[in-house]
Amino acid sequence: MDSITIARLKLFVLVMMTVFIASSHNLYVLSSAIFILLAYLVFLLSGTQVLYRLKPMLYVFILILAIQIFLNSHGSLSIRIFQGLSAWLKLTTLSLLMLAYTAVSSVSEIARVLSFLPRKIQLMLTITLSLIPVIFKEAQKIYMAQNSRGYNTKSLNMIKNTFPIVIPLLHRILHRSEQIAMIMQSRGFNDE
Repeated sequence: MDSITIARLKLFVLVMMTVFIASSHNLYVLSSAIFILLAYLVFLLSGTQVLYRLKPMLYVFILILAIQIFLNSHGSLSIRIFQGLSAWLKLTTLSLLMLAYTAVSSVSEIARVLSFLPRKIQLMLTITLSLIPVIFKEAQKIYMAQNSRGYNTKSLNMIKNTFPIVIPLLHRILHRSEQIAMIMQSRGFNDE
């Protein structure tokens, strides 16, 4: 099999798994999908990278559960908890699926596979998918820098914990997007 066929197969598997996960309402199926992805990612990457990816999902779980319990008035409490858990499992599984896809696919593979799309959409998706691992690495660097400065991560206040990481991360992401825009402009990229 040539490289373009393998790259298309990876994208096809990603799309099919995304559709399957998004349409599934069975907690056992979603939980087993997470465990299979976790085992694959720990084998493929390192356990610390996978744990670093899962840590923000804990905050997402708390947020989704709180929204379902306090703002959703349909159904009993157990149904709302089930809906919150189901939504969190779907988001976590999709996040791990994207991590697996970006870990096994290079930027050039992603660009070749998306060649059937219009040029603007192809460029947008290629940049987005290629920058996901970069953003996580930047967040990890910022976290380590903040820890070396005495930043206390043991606090239970989520807002206090996230601001020292998110603000520099947003600054770096915006700076990187400016760099990409200037590079594209200097190379004469035409948006038409």
